[in-house]
Amino acid sequence: LYAYPKVKILKPSYEVYISDRAIMPSSFPVIIGKITVEAMAYHADEVEFYVDGKLKSIDDSKPYSWIWNETAIGKHEIKVKACGEKSCNSDKITVFIMNI
Repeated sequence: LYAYPKVKILKPSYEVYISDRAIMPSSFPVIIGKITVEAMAYHADEVEFYVDGKLKSIDDSKPYSWIWNETAIGKHEIKVKACGEKSCNSDKITVFIMNI
């Protein structure tokens, strides 16, 4: 029996983050400073992290994470992708970030 990979972004979520710490709930993810992007994946060999379609990092061990700490201002899409033996699955979230 083959299990298909599953992946979900855990962080960031619908909160306001300052220097990687959630400070309050929000109707839209707002990030000020750097952020550790965290994902949960099942039946996957690795998790790929993308920003606006550009591959930024690959993590092959749990817990799957990547620190986004580069100059970015405005709305951006974070996507995580997990692949198994025969298929891939992804999750994405749009955030507003200010990191200079």
